[in-house]
Amino acid sequence: GRGMVTFITVSYTHLDVYKRQALAYAATTPADTSMLTNEVLVASNANAPISGITVSAGTGSSGFEQISADYTLGDRQVSANFTVTKEGNLWRLDRVSQAAYLDSVIPEAVALKLNGVALTSSDPELFPGSYTVTSDSERYSVSKGSFEIDSPNDYTTSTSSMKLTLSKSGQAEVRKAAQAKLASCLKAKKLAPSGCGFGTRLP
Repeated sequence: GRGMVTFITVSYTHLDVYKRQALAYAATTPADTSMLTNEVLVASNANAPISGITVSAGTGSSGFEQISADYTLGDRQVSANFTVTKEGNLWRLDRVSQAAYLDSVIPEAVALKLNGVALTSSDPELFPGSYTVTSDSERYSVSKGSFEIDSPNDYTTSTSSMKLTLSKSGQAEVRKAAQAKLASCLKAKKLAPSGCGFGTRLP
């Protein structure tokens, strides 16, 4: 029980020591910890802090227990269940993070940021909290890029409504490039200039 309280208090309230302490309570360290950083979590806490954490006594036997925790995420009340396994004298959480799958909605070729930090994975592992995906390029903007992860076992988080579109500067850049291409095609003074996508033939 104390380990669970320490994990939630340290990692969910975004202290600088989270990596040394919070992840120490993971039965298995997530394969991708690139977004499990204080910088990402501080931004999450600023937008939707986690507070009012209460943890119930575990139920189960033979070194495996189910623990319930209640806390407030921003202005929402969250109730979550955690599975813990006993290793020696320590209880460790089977899961400490949840993956956010972005590859199905945004091409990997587009550079993105999550809470202001450059994304290096299309399915980053994240602690419970509030997150916003933005484009790292002025050419693009991300609509409906904000989402929340309630718990490490939150399988209801959906990013399917997230969309990548051309920003105003991106649209202006496309128009400028199209106008420059058209001007070069007209300058060629040919009936069917190569690479221009239009043309005609003499009768």
